[in-house]
Amino acid sequence: DKRKPNLNPGKVGSMQYTLSQELPLWGKRDLKARAAQASADAADRTVTATRAQLRAEIRQAYAQWYRTLQGLRINEEQASLLKQMEASASQRYALGKAPQSEALRLQMELSMLANEALVLQNDVRQAMAALASWLDVEPASLTGQPRQLPAPVTDTDPARWIEEAQNRNPELAAARKDIEAASAKLDLAKLNSLPGLNVGVSANQMGNRIGSYGLMLEFSIPLQQGAKNAEK
Repeated sequence: DKRKPNLNPGKVGSMQYTLSQELPLWGKRDLKARAAQASADAADRTVTATRAQLRAEIRQAYAQWYRTLQGLRINEEQASLLKQMEASASQRYALGKAPQSEALRLQMELSMLANEALVLQNDVRQAMAALASWLDVEPASLTGQPRQLPAPVTDTDPARWIEEAQNRNPELAAARKDIEAASAKLDLAKLNSLPGLNVGVSANQMGNRIGSYGLMLEFSIPLQQGAKNAEK
């Protein structure tokens, strides 16, 4: 009834129910699965690369903290020695056994060491802040001090290092997976220029009764070859 539209299947002239499904021909489904799997593997390798980079940044920040602390320790030892030398030079100058210039020179060197100590103390705080930022903690939570660095690698064969880097580097592995995914997508784009097939079944209801059934075979022909070629 045009005056009173109704979608109740029992109160309309006829109702058609259709269920259709696209059938992936020419191996399109396998290519989609291959491209998706390669993209997932690339993402996993990217996570591995990010973790490796994070570990490297943490180790570098730790080494910088250790280096600045060692520099500060050497500075303090030098300052302690120069203070003893300055006291001895001042005493000998007071007794007339040494020129005043020697004591003045030692005092100037002590002043330079004090300035250097201020710089090193600032470097220590910066190294701690960098390490804390990579660890996502407050700098005050870094208790204690680094006592030593990890033992150096004894294997000094650079050729083996290059080979391991090429085989195990997560960034290279991610790039290889990206290439694999792009290759699968390219093959899929080539197959998209071929016809596709849809199948469907339908039921026609008249009043309250299903009066007929239907089977549909539909071929989709890609006439816009320019758009399909652009996908390649």
